[in-house]
Amino acid sequence: MKFFFSHLLIIFISTFLVACTQKTLYLTPETTGYIYSIESKKPIANYHGYIGYDTARDSHNSITTDSKGKFKISPETLKYYLIKPSLKDWNMSAAHIYIQFPGYRTKIYDYSEKLQEQVSNSDPNKLEQLDVGIIFLSSE
Repeated sequence: MKFFFSHLLIIFISTFLVACTQKTLYLTPETTGYIYSIESKKPIANYHGYIGYDTARDSHNSITTDSKGKFKISPETLKYYLIKPSLKDWNMSAAHIYIQFPGYRTKIYDYSEKLQEQVSNSDPNKLEQLDVGIIFLSSE
């Protein structure tokens, strides 16, 4: 009987530890690229603006390009413990990046082709990295 309770306790503790471990689902890739002016064909360097996967502006995606016009968008994530959330609604979302910089026209960039080229089998349990290359913005 003592043997049974000790095994039951081990199973309970193991299940509890697994349930308390936070897991992450990656809904979008970590995306990098460059922002260039379409008129000058030069990078929009050291410039502050918004680049994100959502039209809702938040400080999380307010970025400043570097001296070469490079940017990086952090992936959208869902964190959970025991019960994995449904991704059904998220899978229906468009593969778009929303770009808004002062003095330039707002742009919606479709990255679906780049995603198909660079990520062969998307796995939400794994962080994917995507390079979208150069994105051109036109002045207002």
